[in-house]
Amino acid sequence: QSFYKYLSKEGTLITKRPIMRRAGNQTLQDSLLLPYIDDINYQSGNRLIILHTIGSHHAYKDRFDSQNAKYTPYCDSYDLRSCSHQQLVNAYDNTISNTDQFLGDLIAKFKNSNAIVFYTSDHGESLGEQHKFLHGIAVDKAPKEQTSVPFFIWMSDQFVQSNFGTKVNRKLNKVGEAVPISHDNIFHSILGCTGVIANSIIDKNLNLCD
Repeated sequence: QSFYKYLSKEGTLITKRPIMRRAGNQTLQDSLLLPYIDDINYQSGNRLIILHTIGSHHAYKDRFDSQNAKYTPYCDSYDLRSCSHQQLVNAYDNTISNTDQFLGDLIAKFKNSNAIVFYTSDHGESLGEQHKFLHGIAVDKAPKEQTSVPFFIWMSDQFVQSNFGTKVNRKLNKVGEAVPISHDNIFHSILGCTGVIANSIIDKNLNLCD
């Protein structure tokens, strides 16, 4: 929560407890955030919406509904040592499937808006590779499973069809696999790809839309 103190005082911060209360204290899953998007979409003007998702944090079994599990048998325990490696992988893959569904539902809510969506994970997870589990190892010692994460940018048709959006789309399509992308790009690209002009703040070398 300390991060959000830097946001504008005009912004609204909704934390975990009220979100879970509104949902009837269900198991914490990212889908609980979606009703808030409907609330926000009734508002007018430009908006920055930050969703801090739970993603694939352990306990994996709590990150998806059992009836939607695509990979079985999966680890249904809080104790990783009580599960086989394949059960652990299946549980993790089910969390990824749930994230795919969440992102699809989220994007659908902005399909008919002038919108751009950025998504990335803050870290990956070790599932027993090199006898390592979960995350949190120092960056200089962490395996690639913990440091290689997804990062994508989605744009609505309305955004792409605008003059500015067309330029953004063209520049992003030129970002190839040979260009290293990291969390360092996020801040500068969110500003640059949404048309914010702040030459003293935006690093052109880190702005993917420059």
